[in-house]
Amino acid sequence: MIQTDEAGRKAAVRSVGLLFARDVEVGILVFPKGQDPAEMVERGESERLKSMALSPLDAFQFLVDTAKAMHPETMTGRRAASRMIC
Repeated sequence: MIQTDEAGRKAAVRSVGLLFARDVEVGILVFPKGQDPAEMVERGESERLKSMALSPLDAFQFLVDTAKAMHPETMTGRRAASRMIC
């Protein structure tokens, strides 16, 4: 399951959709809750950040995982998740 705040997750979903529509290859970086890239650099974690950037999450899998996490395992939830992915 992807751990991130709701606003960040929604922004990533919108961004992935827009980029997929333009045939842009997309990868996702998920940061520990409350952290961002600038904080990692400030703490001397530049190599960890670089490693994350070299192996991003697959954007489609991110969409599927996020849709599943945001919607219940019911027919209504599955339809909503499907609409979110497509």
